Amino acid sequence: MKTSIFIFSFIILVSTAGAYDYLGTIDGEITGDQYGEAICAVDFNDDGYDDLVIAAPAADFNGPSSGKVYIYYGGPAADTFPDLEIVGPESSFFGKALSSAGDFNGDGAEDLLVGAPFYDLPATSAGAAYLYYGGTSPDTIPDLSFTGENSSDYFGIDVSNIGDFNNDSYDDIIIGAYRADWGSFSNSGKASIYYGGPAADNLVDKVLVGEADGERFGFSLTGCDFNGDNVGDVMVGAYSYDNSLINRGRMYLFLGSSLPDSLWDLTIEGETDGLKFGWSLGTGNINGDGFDDIIMGTDTYNVDTFSAGKVYIFYGNSSPDGLIDDSYSREQQASDYLGFSVSHGLDIDNDGNADFVAGMPGNDAQALDGGGAIIIKGGGNIAPDTTVSGSNEIEEMGSAVGIWQGYSNNNTFIVLAGAPGFDQYRGRVYLYKTEVAQANQAPNLESIGNKFGVIENLLEFEVLADDPEGDSVGLSADNLPTGATFDDLGYDSGLDKYKGVFSWTPTSGQEGTYNSLHFIASDGDLIDEEYIDIFISSDEYICGDANADLLVNVSDAVWIINYVFIGGDPPLPLASGEVNCDGSVNISDAVWIVNYVFIGGNAPCDTDGDGQPDC
Repeated sequence: MKTSIFIFSFIILVSTAGAYDYLGTIDGEITGDQYGEAICAVDFNDDGYDDLVIAAPAADFNGPSSGKVYIYYGGPAADTFPDLEIVGPESSFFGKALSSAGDFNGDGAEDLLVGAPFYDLPATSAGAAYLYYGGTSPDTIPDLSFTGENSSDYFGIDVSNIGDFNNDSYDDIIIGAYRADWGSFSNSGKASIYYGGPAADNLVDKVLVGEADGERFGFSLTGCDFNGDNVGDVMVGAYSYDNSLINRGRMYLFLGSSLPDSLWDLTIEGETDGLKFGWSLGTGNINGDGFDDIIMGTDTYNVDTFSAGKVYIFYGNSSPDGLIDDSYSREQQASDYLGFSVSHGLDIDNDGNADFVAGMPGNDAQALDGGGAIIIKGGGNIAPDTTVSGSNEIEEMGSAVGIWQGYSNNNTFIVLAGAPGFDQYRGRVYLYKTEVAQANQAPNLESIGNKFGVIENLLEFEVLADDPEGDSVGLSADNLPTGATFDDLGYDSGLDKYKGVFSWTPTSGQEGTYNSLHFIASDGDLIDEEYIDIFISSDEYICGDANADLLVNVSDAVWIINYVFIGGDPPLPLASGEVNCDGSVNISDAVWIVNYVFIGGNAPCDTDGDGQPDC
């Protein structure tokens, strides 16, 4: 039986501009679990709502430090009872890293990736990661397992979905091993990419590496589309990179493509000793220009001798340059360690710019190392919105941060701040809620499709629409042929839709094609629209209407195929199936109809595309 672990406790919320309500905390079960060390959101049960995933990597439920991951389903009935609990192998610190895996196996559901960097097979702390396929009835059995190679690789220290890195229409993943050796380099680190798809496996498809001893390449990872080409890219952090400045840190950008390689396309380095560029990474469209931007936190940015911390923004564009485009620090003489963790960006306030959260687990505002987090507004110049601070000593709130869109409804955002040090490292996660009025959504006009008619015969069809927010919808039409009418009949309770009717009886001399009849559904603010063509024949049949239902669609192609190959009934009349004017009814006529219906090819019997029948 699941037990509730939802605790309301005292917390300080310092709001400088935002509107976030303290919702409560979810607490770990046992002292030492470090619940809240990692957080992510993923629609694991495929119900359209993101689910909350929280790790307790030091939990002992399957032996010392086996680790445990808790999954809480989002949606209107969301609560704080874990819906699924996954326990890792002994001494693995299962859950040290969490990420959505995107739709890795291509089944339409989002998957979950969990890192266990201290896993001891095939060698001590070689590390491991586990992939769980999402679906309507997900389980706790890993569908794929990945392991490190050598002792102290710490494979799984970070994990990430990287989008479609090899441009094959399936999401891919990356797993970091920040202490792995390669070539002559020691503790240089590496990151392994695995391509997704229906036949996905646990064999590495691409290995990425840095270029120096001890740089800790792969400690942090994020996927993005940094250059806006609709192919996934990868940013890898190497916080201990030196190159004349000790621990200056470095980030490596690898651009995806149909034939991606393992060569980095751009590097970005810290400017001072000990800056640790690449310590934490996230992504989001921070300045609202349509490109993914990189969010990077460096918790050791100094103000005098204090590790105040700082977050940096690097704008994506078609020609990435690696320049710092924006940054934020509190610039106070305090070891806040701001940027120890950063979330991915989401547009919380509906202004077109992604917002994000930065953790500062060393903040002492309410208690020594009580920690805290800052919600930072996106835009041309990022700015702090709301600051939250922990009130218990050494709970280190902000060690992990996240944004959960899925609690109650998708207009509700929950800001999450993990405090794994709470109560002798039992751990907890703080939740802050804001609800945002979403932008008006356009009505939905059902597809109408092209129509066919015959002289002196009534051509009539319905036009239907609804609105996702329940707004009233008005229907109208223009550019109609002479004599045609369109009537808006309003709401039809039987259909639960708004209905209009087009009517026309074409007369002699009105044969031909009528292009771009315009049908519109409007809620008074936004519209949905469709342009259609109408073909009027002077004959008693419609060219292409093989089954004589006064429509030309894929069923007519099927009718012709049945006639040609298995002796089905002939087109009614036979001439209606002769659409390419070659003098016979054969498979090419069926192909003609399919091309017309699905990809906008010439109308049946209109071989030259002039809108007039040629046979």
